Amino acid sequence: MIYLQIGRKNCLTWMLNSQTAGDYSRMRHSMLGDLMVLIQ
Repeated sequence: MIYLQIGRKNCLTWMLNSQTAGDYSRMRHSMLGDLMVLIQ
C-alpha cells in the first residue's frame, strides 16, 4: 500500500511536470512497470 501511494505521488508530480503526450505515455509505462515489479 505504502509503495503504491508513494509511486502514485511520483507519477502525479511527473504528470504535472510533463508538457507533451510522449512524456505522459512514458510515465504510464513506467508506472505499469513499477506495479509489475511490486507484484513480483
